[in-house]
Amino acid sequence: MKKIFNAYSTLTLFFILALTVISCKKDTTDPQPQDTSKVTNLILQLDTTQKGHQDATASLQDAAGIDGKEGNTITLDANGSYVGSIILEDETQTPKATVTNDYTISYQLTGTDASISPAGSSPTITTRTAGSGTLRITLTKDANNTVVTFPVTIR
Repeated sequence: MKKIFNAYSTLTLFFILALTVISCKKDTTDPQPQDTSKVTNLILQLDTTQKGHQDATASLQDAAGIDGKEGNTITLDANGSYVGSIILEDETQTPKATVTNDYTISYQLTGTDASISPAGSSPTITTRTAGSGTLRITLTKDANNTVVTFPVTIR
């Protein structure tokens, strides 16, 4: 009986020692997966309800990403008001993903007699006199910025 008790005692002591060594192992956390999404397509639709004024669309598409790129010229009418909507897409994902809600969007309109709401996915542009300038759109996600520009012509 003593031999059996000693065998179980030795086996129990071994398991306790093994559990102690395993539990003392340094905890490591799994690294968070990197967000690999990127904006490969930007569409800015500017609509007006003013009679005689035309809507405008700006777009920029690049499979490598749109950061630092310049899009097509946006042509607006003088003395107009435009309400915009912006769509950001990542076409590297299958199926392509709309990622607009993942970004904080800000705008800067320079060189023209016009103003734009400073941020959001629904910008408002108010134009006054004819001229030309630049619309700069900054997309921010996780402290990283993607910047694109569009030439603007007000006629």
